Amino acid sequence: MMALQAIRSSPPTDPRLAKDWKVVGYLTALDVILRKGQNKINLKEAKEAFYGVVAQSIASPEQYIAIVRGTSGIVEWIEDAEFVQIPHPVAGRVEEGFWGIYSSMRLRTNATAPAQPVVDGICKLIGNQASLTVVGHSLGSAVATYLTFDLATPLGNRLSA
Repeated sequence: MMALQAIRSSPPTDPRLAKDWKVVGYLTALDVILRKGQNKINLKEAKEAFYGVVAQSIASPEQYIAIVRGTSGIVEWIEDAEFVQIPHPVAGRVEEGFWGIYSSMRLRTNATAPAQPVVDGICKLIGNQASLTVVGHSLGSAVATYLTFDLATPLGNRLSA
């Protein structure tokens, strides 16, 4: 099963995070070389990969964080280099490689749970009262920026980055 493999192959939770935060969701996306738009991905070549977590504060359960990791592996380095600008669906232009990864991003609440669209999944997961901070490193910062943009309307002032 693709999701189980992706989550099992993820690194263990960093001990600095584990003592204060509980992982409640996994961010996954499709890694594929030279994707040309979400509708043209060859699913036989695409691999679901672990990209990060959504965690809930143990001390303040109404606080969540979405953490998106940086580039890992040759396929993602090639995707990083897909720097042609393409139209964003709402505003401006985006880098094709980073956008391709983000547009395939999903949320799983556990290894066997069905993948949910990332924005809808996060909104359901944190509910109507909680706040969310979105962070990312390297490739993850670009993806986190797109995620923050898409979460801004449903979460409003409960969102920070």
